[in-house]
Amino acid sequence: MCTKFEDEPDEIDLKLLRMLIKNGRATNKEMARNINLSEPATKQRVEKLIKRGYIKGFTAKIDHSRLGYNLAFHTMASVKSGGHSIEVAEKLMELPEISSVDSVTGMYDLIIKGKVKDQEHLYRTLKKIQETEYISHLLTMMVIKSMGEKEAFDFTT
Repeated sequence: MCTKFEDEPDEIDLKLLRMLIKNGRATNKEMARNINLSEPATKQRVEKLIKRGYIKGFTAKIDHSRLGYNLAFHTMASVKSGGHSIEVAEKLMELPEISSVDSVTGMYDLIIKGKVKDQEHLYRTLKKIQETEYISHLLTMMVIKSMGEKEAFDFTT
């Protein structure tokens, strides 16, 4: 027997999440019509999903290449002492070129992803990363073609 926690989203909540993944600008009216609820009930459910942390925020998807950021890179970094990974990640996330930092298993401690305008900009960014306290080694790969990217996945399986 499966016990459903009070905080767990129900099927209607999951439908709302799917709709917002497809269109973050969907109105309460549009969503209400699709799930056969009133607008106030739909709004209340979305607010509950936000309050409980299922929705972290609403943001625009920017085409960085239109702004001149044509070069994406992934850098693996070793941290001198594993106990400093969080501190290092926080410092790296302050760099405007960095979009994500993930702690990983294996030969390296962090994977850093970012976008820059050109190779010179990449060089300057890597220099800043290398100069970050506790970073000991970097291995960088430039993305030559993005083969696909998505924020969402099918969380119903």
